Amino acid sequence: MILNWNGAEHLRRFLPSVVASVPEGVGVVVADNGSDDDSLEVLAREFPEVERLALGRNYGFAGGYNRAFAALAADYLILLNSDVETPAGWVEPLVAALEEDPTVGAVAPTLRSWRDRSSVE
Repeated sequence: MILNWNGAEHLRRFLPSVVASVPEGVGVVVADNGSDDDSLEVLAREFPEVERLALGRNYGFAGGYNRAFAALAADYLILLNSDVETPAGWVEPLVAALEEDPTVGAVAPTLRSWRDRSSVE
C-alpha cells in the first residue's frame, strides 16, 4: 500500500516498478490522502490495475495509513512510500520470513538510495 498526497509525478515515475515487481495475486493499493493535483486521474488513466482508495482529505502520514488499514482486508500489508522503486523478487522473501516464524510481526527489505544504489538508507 502506498499513501499518496499530491504525488502524481512520483506515481508516474515509481509506480511502474511496483506494479511490475509484485507476484501474481498480490494487489497494489494507493490510498490518496486528499490530493488536489491529478493523482487520482493519473491512477485511473495510467494504472487501472491499481486499486484506488480515496480518503477524501489529508489526514497526515499516520492518520492516512490508519484509515487505509481500516479499509483494507489482507493477510499482510506492505507500506511503501510513493518514491520507492522496487526490483523483481522483493516481496517473496518478506512473506517467507513472516510465514516461517509466527513470532515475527514485521519485516523490511534493505532500502537503497535511488540516486546511489550502493548506499543503504
